Amino acid sequence: MAYDDVVARFTLAGSLISCIATFCVLVSYMVFRDELRSFRQALVFNLALAEFLNTLNNSISGCIYVQTKRLSPGPACIANGFINQLTVQAVDFTILAIVIVTLLTITQKTYLPSVSFRAKTIICLSTWAVPIITSTTALAMGAMSPVSGNWCWITAERTDLRYALTHGWRIAIILLTVLLYAYIWCDAATRGWSPLQKPAQTRSTKQHIFYPAVPVMTLEPERDGARESHEGINAPLGHRGRGFEREVRRMLLLNAYPTMYVLLWIPGIVNRFMEATGTSPSSTRIVGALQSTSQFVGFANALTFGLSATMRRRIASAAPSSKWAGRRREEEREG
Repeated sequence: MAYDDVVARFTLAGSLISCIATFCVLVSYMVFRDELRSFRQALVFNLALAEFLNTLNNSISGCIYVQTKRLSPGPACIANGFINQLTVQAVDFTILAIVIVTLLTITQKTYLPSVSFRAKTIICLSTWAVPIITSTTALAMGAMSPVSGNWCWITAERTDLRYALTHGWRIAIILLTVLLYAYIWCDAATRGWSPLQKPAQTRSTKQHIFYPAVPVMTLEPERDGARESHEGINAPLGHRGRGFEREVRRMLLLNAYPTMYVLLWIPGIVNRFMEATGTSPSSTRIVGALQSTSQFVGFANALTFGLSATMRRRIASAAPSSKWAGRRREEEREG
């Protein structure tokens, strides 16, 4: 595809904005390191890391592309293509991990605070397994070259490799994400769970859950999740029950990450389907525009991260009583 200055600059803008935004997310995790003890935050950190590396890689190649109007084959292009394949697919599988973990929590198949640190680490690292295999495969086959757009990737002559190593996986993940989240929202609605409702507003279920005092969550490191992780799966039922719905509410806040991912990738997927059916738009600018929306996924995730922090505070403030009220009741019982 011939160089299009408007599309190239728009795509570069998306890469740069997402790169800066995800970098800010990573910095916040470095400041509040204890947040990573939470499984939810570990997944979000993994997603932000993959997005940052991907958009940084695309920003560098995008700047070169805008300046020189072309990308030249060679070691730098091969490295750019390898990193692009590795990181963009790591984003795909981290999104899938978020969906699966949310599903397991909502359906009460597992209780996340009881999962060990080792298990959390293995799950996060596993999202990089397939990306490492596919990027190494493409590299070993010498398939990396300049493509239409701001980066290098699998050559357009190997459509089979593109679908086997990338498009096929992404389409499957998007379809699975849509189906699983449809089930999750139906199940949550049936149980009367919502991240926006106060506990008193939650519809009662067959299993009554009591809500004792819980500490108010702020932007400071998340202590309660770390504390619950040490209590184990064998904690008394009443103690596990009182934190379960709180955990569900927080997991529901993760819904925005897969939602924005799907929405921003739909134009690119539509373009792939049009190419496969031989009905690709005649305008190269339209094709480029369809592919460029994915560069804003990192920016959307960073916004979601900021909004989720606000929502976590709202959830905490919706608790029946504050930390100080809880302490006051304890003092009264002791007295």
